[in-house]
Amino acid sequence: MKDLYLINIARIGSKAEVHPSSKDKEPRLVFDLELIHQFKDYKPIQPNIFHTYRDTTLLAVEDK
Repeated sequence: MKDLYLINIARIGSKAEVHPSSKDKEPRLVFDLELIHQFKDYKPIQPNIFHTYRDTTLLAVEDK
């Protein structure tokens, strides 16, 4: 982790709000962030989102 932010506002917006020349008007999440802390001893990590739920087991319940 390099920086720590606080999400003040989460809302629905569009890319065209930031880039008026963009024709992209599709809705997307927009976050209003506040920087809380910057870590000086930053060590990059490689997140592996495809193994996040690897240890989760889903069991089917049989109808009787």
